[in-house]
Parts: sequence; structure tokens; C-alpha cells
Amino acid sequence: LFSLLVASCLLKVHFLPSVAGAGGADSSTASAPRRILSGIQEALRFMSQMLDNEQTQVATPTEVKVCVVGLGRTGSTSIYTALRHLGYTPLHDPERMSVSDLMAALFRTDDPMSVDAFASELGRRGFDAALYYGYDFVEWCVRNERKVILTVRDDATKWAESWLRAVPILSFLEGRPFVWARPVQEILPSMRYVCKDIPTGGRPEKYDDLDTLVEGYRLHNAKIREMVPHDLLLEFNAKQGWEPLCNFLGKDTPQISFPHVNDRIVMRAILSTFCVVSWLWPFFPLLLLLALIKFTKAVARRSTRDESIAVPIGPKKVK
Repeated sequence: LFSLLVASCLLKVHFLPSVAGAGGADSSTASAPRRILSGIQEALRFMSQMLDNEQTQVATPTEVKVCVVGLGRTGSTSIYTALRHLGYTPLHDPERMSVSDLMAALFRTDDPMSVDAFASELGRRGFDAALYYGYDFVEWCVRNERKVILTVRDDATKWAESWLRAVPILSFLEGRPFVWARPVQEILPSMRYVCKDIPTGGRPEKYDDLDTLVEGYRLHNAKIREMVPHDLLLEFNAKQGWEPLCNFLGKDTPQISFPHVNDRIVMRAILSTFCVVSWLWPFFPLLLLLALIKFTKAVARRSTRDESIAVPIGPKKVK
């Protein structure tokens, strides 16, 4: 498994077969092993994107029309998958590395990019929906009368417990070897903002405190309700299914079940994969060296064997 992890990251090849649709395995239909495999695959895809510094256009240029502004672990990956089913091209975690230059520009301390330019560039690169809950972006959505979706959970405490299981991903990105990748360096300021500042209500030093997160969850949702006019806002729980979402967006209801993805099992698999690589990365050069030595010896043995069985070709000598 370790060798496959290294090969996948260095060669940017996804050795695992596709085990899920967009966003990961559906927890309502997929077995636990399938969801674990999906989590590993998602982690490897994320790692391979760290090595790809190209910013590519994902679709025909457009403009951002839908903004999802709920905190992470509120069904955001489920609604990301749902939006893809409805024909949108949303920006979420799988595409974050492809816009790392924009995130860096938005958060640089010296002459930061304006949120208007940021949103315009997202559209130019083909994104017509964005899952991002920075408050300046929410203000842009309201100013430009975009549809805003606030994803929520049934209970603030359950959300905080789920968030605490997911937030270690930031610590992995801040550590070696991931922090050496340029795209990771570019997205880290924005990641700290959405993973520490907003969920804690501006107290990032308490990002791992349950009570602070519960309060921060409630403060964020209240702030969104205050900022966004009622006619532009949909408060959405993934348990509600397709109907309220499709009515709000003016879309036909798909004849499939509403996706429920990136559950606890998938998230645990993602974090475990990052943990394996973060602990074992010092052995990568040794692994490659051993592979090279073994390959060289195999070639040498093959060459010697071929020479030993070679038969000279020429005319027969007649006595």
C-alpha cells in the first residue's frame, strides 16, 4: 500500500479504480469497504493535485450564479455532488488546488485581489457555483443578487464533534512534506481563515475547543441570515432531499436519490492516508533508491543470461 501511495503521488496516477461518482461514495448505498476505498482515492487525488502547478480552465467561461456558504461538515460535499448532478460546475475541495493562485491573491497582505476580481476570475475559469463562506464573498453574492445556500446540521454540538474529526487535515497540510508544495502554500492562508477563524467566531487559538465551535457555528449561521435577504437565501439540510434545492434553483428534480457523501468513514480514510504519508515520507528517497538498485540488478542479470545462451550464427565448418 505504501509503495502504491508513493507511485500515485509521484506519477499522478490514480491506481485505484473509480469507486464512486463525483464527491465520493454515497453512504446510503455504498458498503464500508467501498467508502474506505473512496476516501483513500480522494486523498490520493488531492495529493496528486499538489504536484500539479497548472491552473486550468475546467469549463466554458461563465459567471458565478450560486454560492454555498455553510461551514464544512454541514453536508457541503453532498450538495457539491448534487449541484454537479444538476449541471453546475462548482468549486469545492477537489478543485481548490486549481485555483490556488486566486486564493493566494485574495489573501495576500500586500495589495490583495478584490473579491469582485476573484469572483470574475472563477467564472472565467468555468465555475458557476462556489462553496466558500468568506464574509466578503457573501457580501459580493448579496450585492450581485446571487442565490445563496446555507447548509446546516440538525444539532450544533453534533456538527462541532464532526468538525473536530475533520480539522486535523489542516495540520497535515501545514506539515512536511505537503507544505513544500507551492499550491498548498498558496491556499494555507484561506484554509486557516475558513477552518480556524470563522468556525471559532474569530478566536482561532480555540479551534479545537468544542464549546467555542458550537458557539461559532451558531454565530456564523446567524450572520449569514442577517447578511442575505430572505428571497436570495435557502437554508438547507441534506436530509431534505432534492425538492427544496431544485425549487430554489429552478431545476427539474433528478430521478435519483439525493447524494449523501463524505461521511465519517470516508473522512477517517482520508485522514489516515494523509497520516501514513506524513509519517513515512522520509523513506521516499530510500524506497526509490532501492527500487532503482533492484531494477539495475534485474537488467544486469537479464543481460548476462542472454549472453550465456546466445548461439553464434555463421556457416558450418566442413571437415
